[in-house]
Amino acid sequence: MMRYLEDLSIGTPFQCGSVHAEADEVAAFARRYAPGSSPLDAAAAPSLYTLAVCMGCMAGAVGDVAIVCDLGIDAVTAARPVHAGDALRVDACWTQARKSTVLPGQGVARIVVRGVFADGGDAIRFAVRHLVRCRVGP
Repeated sequence: MMRYLEDLSIGTPFQCGSVHAEADEVAAFARRYAPGSSPLDAAAAPSLYTLAVCMGCMAGAVGDVAIVCDLGIDAVTAARPVHAGDALRVDACWTQARKSTVLPGQGVARIVVRGVFADGGDAIRFAVRHLVRCRVGP
């Protein structure tokens, strides 16, 4: 069942899934998408990898939302490096949903996403703004 802007539960956290950083996957990602990076800790995954896998979990969890397009990612904080073998839980929370004053039948929704280590500490935190269809018109 499709969810619209009006259906989003603002302020209610939910789980998006989990990711496990595999050494060969991290290395392949770094070679392909961050070839010039040289992290201080060679065993650590690039922050871009952590952002990408957490974004993938979030995208899967909100696949039933009538998202028209992404409007941008902001407030990215890579708090702790992710190492091969680490597992992260991916949590999210819709923090804003407002109807557009310019685009009839659409609105802007903001979701904050966290990649969380088993000890509860953040690996990464970021926010994504989406253009979302409304159930009802302006």
